[in-house]
Amino acid sequence: MRLYLNFKVFYILKYSMFYRFSLSLLLISMLLSCTEVSKKAQHGTWFGGQIINPIGNSVILRKGNAIIAEAKLKANNRFLLEIPDFKPGLYEFLHKERQLVYLTAGDSVILRANTLEFDESLTFSGFGAAKNNFMIDLFLMNERENEQMARNAVYHESPQLFAHYLDSLQGIRNKRWQTFKKMQEAPDDFTKVAKAIINYDIYARKEVYPLTNFVPSKMQLLAQIPDDFYAYRSTISFDEEDLLPLYSYQRFLFNYFNQAAFREYGKQTPYDPHSLIHNSIELKLIDSTVSNHAIKSFLLTRCIRNYLSNSNDEEGNEQIYERYMKFIPSSTDKKVIEELYKRNQNLEAGKRVPQEKVVDAELHEHSLRALITKPTILYFWSSENRDHMIRAHNKARKLRERYPQYNILDLNIDIDRDVWLQTLENKGFEKQYSYQFKDQIDELRTDFSINNIVKTVVLDKNGLILNAHANMFSSRFESELLGYLNKTD
Repeated sequence: MRLYLNFKVFYILKYSMFYRFSLSLLLISMLLSCTEVSKKAQHGTWFGGQIINPIGNSVILRKGNAIIAEAKLKANNRFLLEIPDFKPGLYEFLHKERQLVYLTAGDSVILRANTLEFDESLTFSGFGAAKNNFMIDLFLMNERENEQMARNAVYHESPQLFAHYLDSLQGIRNKRWQTFKKMQEAPDDFTKVAKAIINYDIYARKEVYPLTNFVPSKMQLLAQIPDDFYAYRSTISFDEEDLLPLYSYQRFLFNYFNQAAFREYGKQTPYDPHSLIHNSIELKLIDSTVSNHAIKSFLLTRCIRNYLSNSNDEEGNEQIYERYMKFIPSSTDKKVIEELYKRNQNLEAGKRVPQEKVVDAELHEHSLRALITKPTILYFWSSENRDHMIRAHNKARKLRERYPQYNILDLNIDIDRDVWLQTLENKGFEKQYSYQFKDQIDELRTDFSINNIVKTVVLDKNGLILNAHANMFSSRFESELLGYLNKTD
């Protein structure tokens, strides 16, 4: 646990303008030469830091959908940027991975992160640091709670026991918050953010609970849930645009509309979040419930992306697409989905795999289609998602043993070729099955409609698509593979 006492001294000095300036200047000069910064640091709001083991050469700062500033990494992988036209609140910083920083006017926030363990290594110092260390601690606390809940099968408990468990977690979070306020200044805007993280993590779990519980009938479980279980719904808002960057708020919104959609059809059809009826209802509910255009566009676009990434139903895809176009307020998102829908049509069953250029681990160039000499499974991975990377390669080894009739190839979607090759070497992955795209990764993500990295593509021996939206981790995947083989025998 990080010790907020380390930062108390900064906030004692905060009320002295002389010491505030002196400390800000000292922190900034740690990043760049004094001659470069001394003239800049007297005014404004600053964000900088050091990236250990960088993946790329810059850090991007974003607010909403707008890129506010971009800083190149300099000596020792350090960066510094002043925020133009500053507005207080949540910002996103991106260096392959994404995290949040909360800034108020006059802050000089310095971060340090190691890309090998990005979230776990992330720490802040300087004016405004304590708020951000508190936020990252809550983020990591949520991950630890999720692991513990999975180990203890908490989601399979009764509604009463589940609620009691969450009450205890919320109590721990509230105590952390009270301790923080005793030691640090907590302006109203940050108080709103902190309370949102504390509460919406809990609310999100309650929304997903009946859909995760292993019961014969999820509708019966919903009927058994006590009236006060969802009492918080009367106090929440679906239109808090300033909270939209928060994972906690996003998860709550996703889970709320997921459950709300199921409740409308659950008496007639089993729960299936990938089905046409589920997504059609979810789009309708989002449109009728959410007023804020940014949040509505965010939720509608996520819904249709997930549907198109998992659907082989041409008629269903068209229906969902038409409904989305009717509801979407964002012209930018509309254009993105128009292109995605068009590319998705090129991945329909019976069509040939896209003609792409790839390179092998010896840097020899190949046509992807030329590699298809027998029934083939294509899966995607990135060194940025280490858990999936290891899990996918382990799964591929097992599938090769069980189904020698298939050629199983992995396609790396990292931008940096050296990172891909180094990862193959360090992890001991089988190089003869590994390829990387030669062309622009963003275009290739679109060509293969890669919305989720677990996407798996199954091809016949002629390179014709059997399923462009498979999931190698699905319990049905191996039976699907056998079915395809039986059809060709």
